[in-house]
Amino acid sequence: MQFQVNDSEAMQLFGVQLGQCLAGADIVVLDGPLGAGKTTLVQGIGLGLGVLGAITSPTFVVSRVHKPGTREIGLVHVDAYRLDNATDLLDMDLDDQPSQVLVIEWGRPFIDAISDRWMELEISRTDFGSDDDPASGQRTIDVSFHGAGWDHVSAVLR
Repeated sequence: MQFQVNDSEAMQLFGVQLGQCLAGADIVVLDGPLGAGKTTLVQGIGLGLGVLGAITSPTFVVSRVHKPGTREIGLVHVDAYRLDNATDLLDMDLDDQPSQVLVIEWGRPFIDAISDRWMELEISRTDFGSDDDPASGQRTIDVSFHGAGWDHVSAVLR
């Protein structure tokens, strides 16, 4: 599946739609260059899940845990950019969390070590927008599903 988003607002709205259909124990892997909109997408996922608190990039702290809100599903947001190997991710003991969604930015090199079931979103920038608003510009999101049990998401995104 492929989607086009025209700006940061559309990226966040895509995340809201995705977050509304995610369930506990779902794992989402986000990849794309710096400035692709990964954290903006996660902010939307958090809104869709109804988690508590503001969502900011976990770049320097590696992971942030957002407590459940209205849907009683929490969010663990990981930035794997600074991790050296899958063991670093495994040591965080984040897999198999039945009441949380796990979103891993830059997670593709490590995901096989923690799960055989995940959703992957590859974000690419096709237009860099204006210098006045670096978050502007069109993005393409390529969505793929790995493992079984993604009907609850794929049906909504079509």
